[in-house]
Amino acid sequence: MSRAEDDKRLSIAWLRTKGGRFLHWWTVARAVGMLCMMLGLAGLVRGPVPYPPIPGLARFHASVSSELLAIGITVLVIDNANERLAMKQEKERLMLQLGSPSNEFAIEALRQLRWRGYHADGSLRNSKLIGAKLAGADLTKADLSHAVLGLADLTGADLCDSNLSHAILVEADLTEAYLINADLTGAGLVQAQLSGAILQGVNAFRANLSGADLERVNLGLADMSEANLHRANLKHATQRWIDLSGADLSEANLEGFEELLDCYLAEAGQMRGGIMPDGEVYDGRFNLDGDLADALRQGISTNDPKAMAEFYGVDQDAFERGQTWAAENLEILLAQDKDEVYSDHFGRDLRIKVKF
Repeated sequence: MSRAEDDKRLSIAWLRTKGGRFLHWWTVARAVGMLCMMLGLAGLVRGPVPYPPIPGLARFHASVSSELLAIGITVLVIDNANERLAMKQEKERLMLQLGSPSNEFAIEALRQLRWRGYHADGSLRNSKLIGAKLAGADLTKADLSHAVLGLADLTGADLCDSNLSHAILVEADLTEAYLINADLTGAGLVQAQLSGAILQGVNAFRANLSGADLERVNLGLADMSEANLHRANLKHATQRWIDLSGADLSEANLEGFEELLDCYLAEAGQMRGGIMPDGEVYDGRFNLDGDLADALRQGISTNDPKAMAEFYGVDQDAFERGQTWAAENLEILLAQDKDEVYSDHFGRDLRIKVKF
């Protein structure tokens, strides 16, 4: 690092201290305003002012003290308003630059936004960043709730502990991004690219991930309850504990999904047309409420094995084998503690208890 770069880094660090912020606050206008206020107050209270030997100066000072005080207050108010306006204009400029088609410009804007604390104070809420080039960006703890990030390039971005609740990320590229403990509640990730991403501890309650590419993602301790995973690609995904209660897994591809036990899938909302971890088409064995309700809406009798086999897209023998399995295991499976099942099956203790 050069001497100039080192001096600049030390100057920025000093400005972040209380002393640095205090001295940075002083401007010529504020100095004039404070001087006028002090002179005005001194005249009003007739304080000990060392007047030069000029006849009538003390009397003149007393007569204009009110005006001096008013001038000082006015100067400070106007200067403060100008500073706020300048800060607002600077923030708007940085927000516009954040959505730049140039990754370099966007990353620099984000650096300045983070330095000012704008990334986490709500300034980025509802922001319009369609197609933003934010590959590799540091968005940790950023508040992007309700933001529009459709088609954005967020490959390799760090979004750990970020708030993306109700954000729109349709067809966004989050390949190999880090979303540990991120809040994706109600987010729209239709056809988003998330292959290889780390989603440990993510809260994706009622998120829309239909058609999303989630191949090889890490979903350990993730809350995917009531999420829409219709036609999502979850091939070779991994997890350590996952909540899929009420989730729509219809036509989802779960082939090769590691350690995805039946006790997790049995709590899903629907799975019709989905591919199981073993590569087989789901045969209806979990009798999920969403699937049965869909069959009834289509006028299909749930007691008709042939009709239900056609509904699930499997042959009648496969459907009946699934129902035999359900009669023997489903009630016991739903009553089991998922933590204990995981520990017994894999010989590892799930030490982190997560309550959703």
